[in-house]
Amino acid sequence: MEHHHQSRRDKSETTAKTIHNIGVVNEELGLFDDAFQYYEDAMRMQMEISIAETLHELATTLSEGGKLDEAASNYEAALSIYEKRLGENTRLLVHASLSSYLR
Repeated sequence: MEHHHQSRRDKSETTAKTIHNIGVVNEELGLFDDAFQYYEDAMRMQMEISIAETLHELATTLSEGGKLDEAASNYEAALSIYEKRLGENTRLLVHASLSSYLR
């Protein structure tokens, strides 16, 4: 499961960095309002992904501690953030990794 978690993180970091870089280009072009918006979007994405990663780690700890209902709730909360940022295909990756993890 860690492999899929790392893959999501890499994608989200790359996406946030790309959005940030678009902000840099807009700033260099003198499009300050646009640059500001891109910077805000990149920052928001980084914060949301950080929260999702923490929820994911909390869920893993809860699962390992036998608190499966609480773990499931935290996995779903993390998944909701990942889907918002990375799209619906994220759910398929998570279910695949969870099914192999739970076997």
